[in-house]
Amino acid sequence: VTAATPNALLTATALLCLVCTQLSPSPKGSLANRAAKACAAKMGVIILGSDGTSADIVDAAIAVNELVAERLLKEASKSVTLLNTNATASTSGGMVASSGKRNSGYSQASLHMEFVEAATWLLRSCGRHERAIDVLHARLQQHRAPESAKQP
Repeated sequence: VTAATPNALLTATALLCLVCTQLSPSPKGSLANRAAKACAAKMGVIILGSDGTSADIVDAAIAVNELVAERLLKEASKSVTLLNTNATASTSGGMVASSGKRNSGYSQASLHMEFVEAATWLLRSCGRHERAIDVLHARLQQHRAPESAKQP
């Protein structure tokens, strides 16, 4: 699968990212992120026409990438929920997750951003640049809201 076969590259990358969300004992956001970023680099800048289509990429490949990107964002939202739950349940001695590791809040936050970044790269690789920017903007707004609430 190469950039010479963009539909296969996009679809295979999207499926790899989807598999990363299903790995046990924990999802592998870093692997999904690396795969999506590599795909975007191989694809280069994809410009969709005014009708939202590309001469090189079939609509089905774009749809698969969009669906998987949404699934990655859903997985990122789950990791944020886990992060918030762990933060409220932890004691002042640091966050402790079910695995018993300290500072698991950091790893959950990292996992969250890995999946957000992977979704962004997938969207960019199939020419959905505006949607990718919207995703990042929404995530920044989510993280800004708690900080601005703390200020007097």
